Amino acid sequence: MPAGTGRAALMRLRIGGCGMSSFDSFAFCPTLDNILAQGHAVGQSGQIVALGALSTKRNLAVLREFHLTTGATRTLEVGLFCGGSCLVFTQTHHDLGHPPSGQHVAIDRWQNGRIDGAGLAAVRQAGLTPYLDFREELSSDALPRLIREERRFEIIYVDGSHMFGDAFVDVYYCGRLLETGGVMFLDDCATPDLQKTVRYMQRNLGHCLREIDLLPFQRGRNALLYKAARATGRLQLRAFEKIAPQEWPEDYRFRNF
Repeated sequence: MPAGTGRAALMRLRIGGCGMSSFDSFAFCPTLDNILAQGHAVGQSGQIVALGALSTKRNLAVLREFHLTTGATRTLEVGLFCGGSCLVFTQTHHDLGHPPSGQHVAIDRWQNGRIDGAGLAAVRQAGLTPYLDFREELSSDALPRLIREERRFEIIYVDGSHMFGDAFVDVYYCGRLLETGGVMFLDDCATPDLQKTVRYMQRNLGHCLREIDLLPFQRGRNALLYKAARATGRLQLRAFEKIAPQEWPEDYRFRNF
């Protein structure tokens, strides 16, 4: 990155020319492509795991495009499940030429429970484990630990528990872990609990988090669907850029949400 160029500014420069890759499938990661084609993942002991909670193809494509465009070197996700987004992040670190050093952190307390470690198995099958720092903890425990470790991230993907209290805690701690100029993505924002979380962010955190438009990262029919969802307030995937430290200004007044 050129000296004096912030990541957010670089992102905007690259968006100007879109800076996108030219894939029409998920062939950039054969393991992910195969999981999506089969409609299921396979756990560490051979258990077949349905993809019900896997991030949508649209989300995965946006995360891939965004990561390629920004060239982020440090990423974090809350919720691993079958490894869809984890494969996107770790494969993109590989494709960007980042030396493997566990630079993608994934948090999932339940990974080795009912889904038989399917996400970890997928990352291992793809040969991408060296890029992964897996934390088998509740996010409410793991995120404060990362703060104490003085970790900072350029992209964060929040796709863990969709209960309001859990999502609220995730957003608070992820906001602190996010590097200024970095971007936090939230999935399933059209659900009631996440809608409430987003309203809190919009009405009370505007001094440090600014919502950004993801249309430059949508293609074809996906762009039309994104426009329609945005117009009706039904966006599933939203993104917020950190524009200032997450501190309360002296004139702060709580706004009901």
